[in-house]
Amino acid sequence: MTPKERDAAALVLKAMAHPVRLGAIELLAEGEKTVTELYTALACSQSVMSAQLSILRNQGLVTMRREGNVKHCSLRNRDFLRLFNCLESHIHDVLKID
Repeated sequence: MTPKERDAAALVLKAMAHPVRLGAIELLAEGEKTVTELYTALACSQSVMSAQLSILRNQGLVTMRREGNVKHCSLRNRDFLRLFNCLESHIHDVLKID
């Protein structure tokens, strides 16, 4: 990677570095969800969820579309889940956290 690419990669990884954002990615791996579905499943407020989704969106990890008053979220690039799966594997296999 070039220095510029390393900087961009660090920003993407930093965008993941929050339990609510990781939870959102995990839920969106199942398919499109509304903001309400996400904050309900993750037991956080709507304002917290919106702030966390904004961070993910700014790094190109999620996209949002509006249908009336309802915001729908989805993963922008499903290939990104390979990194997420590697992280999950590391947590279980190396760190031994279940």
